[in-house]
Amino acid sequence: FRSWLRPPNEQPLNYDSKRQADSCKWFFDEAFEEWKTQKDGLYWVYGHAGAGKSVLWYDIQAILSEQLLIFPNSSSVIDKLKEDSTLSLAYFYFDYSDTTKQDCRALASSLVFQLATCSEKCQAYLQRKQSPRSPTYDELLVLLSGLLCLSGRTIIVIDALDECPERARGRTGLSRFFDHLRGLQGEDGVILRVFVTSRPELDIQNYMLSFSTHNININLAREHEEDIRNYLSTQLFGSNSEPFSNWDVNIKWGVYNALLRGSNGMFLWVVLQLQDLQDCSPTDVDHALDELPSDLDATYERILKSFPSKPTMITRARSVFECVGYAVRPLSALEIATVLSIDFNSLPLRVALTSDMQTEDPETVILRTCPRLLNIVLDHKGGKVVQFIHHSVKEYLTSATLRRAKSSPAYAYSFDEFSANLTLAKMDTGMRM
Repeated sequence: FRSWLRPPNEQPLNYDSKRQADSCKWFFDEAFEEWKTQKDGLYWVYGHAGAGKSVLWYDIQAILSEQLLIFPNSSSVIDKLKEDSTLSLAYFYFDYSDTTKQDCRALASSLVFQLATCSEKCQAYLQRKQSPRSPTYDELLVLLSGLLCLSGRTIIVIDALDECPERARGRTGLSRFFDHLRGLQGEDGVILRVFVTSRPELDIQNYMLSFSTHNININLAREHEEDIRNYLSTQLFGSNSEPFSNWDVNIKWGVYNALLRGSNGMFLWVVLQLQDLQDCSPTDVDHALDELPSDLDATYERILKSFPSKPTMITRARSVFECVGYAVRPLSALEIATVLSIDFNSLPLRVALTSDMQTEDPETVILRTCPRLLNIVLDHKGGKVVQFIHHSVKEYLTSATLRRAKSSPAYAYSFDEFSANLTLAKMDTGMRM
């Protein structure tokens, strides 16, 4: 089935490491239980960049997986669910860093592949439909319909819907996919619930508000603010407070209150401010709090201003950003190390390991060249790949706002798809030298 359907891996990278103990528990309330038991329910969770929607998605996927796939003998509730073989789960994560997870065919093929393995009946159905060529998007929707008629009570979870490019979200793409699901939900034999997370992009918002039976703005949820409070408490006063151990308790409370006020529901903003503040001496904290950036874009600008100002280092960092941002697949740490070894200004291209590359591992050099904006994570095969800490980093670096900010030091790091593709072509040439 895999070679015929060509589905991408449905799992995201690295969300398990982002989870905060006991966060998101508030979400699993009466509304969630009501959606979970409603025959035709669609739950839309939306919020701005960095709010923690994908981490919530990970928790939901994990909780549903526990209920559907793992059956501890000690739980009478789970034992009861175990008796019901008609409960099925399929999920998909749109990923800005992986072009194989950015279109509707990828979504449909992944869901078909997962549902086909949920029962012998579904597997037999797909075997009968198998043909020598891979199915088109239209054909996948037909296969999905057939499987949903056989899979019994089914839950589909889709995360980061906004990371599906806007051109793929139109009438023939995502809009058609959800119209198709809505049509199926009214058919006899189909018991389908759908869970979606995204930012409130206008086209998605217009559609989801009319389609969803349940929705919540995570930024405005009082309980979400409580999760941020708990995170700050853990970092400043709890098990992770070592970086702030030389601060007086009153200084810590000042930081706690300032970051809570400024967060506007953005977990990522809080994380990045704490990273900055841990380098402050106690006497510098008040001044740092007076200069907190207002949002994620302002935070990224400040981070870029702290990068080494040497022109060759700026070129290196921008080249890495271009390759990470527009490669057709996540690039390995070794491939990014190659980017750092290429002299892009020389003709012909010259590849030579810098002194730090000769004495240190590539990961250390990469994270020092582009501090705090990149992560090195394990892919699904256990290899190390490089990605932005968040989709909003790429959006900022390629934004018209940054291209217009020519007086800002951050301007030197701006790029677009055209310049990135040139750099990727040079990288490919450099790797073959």
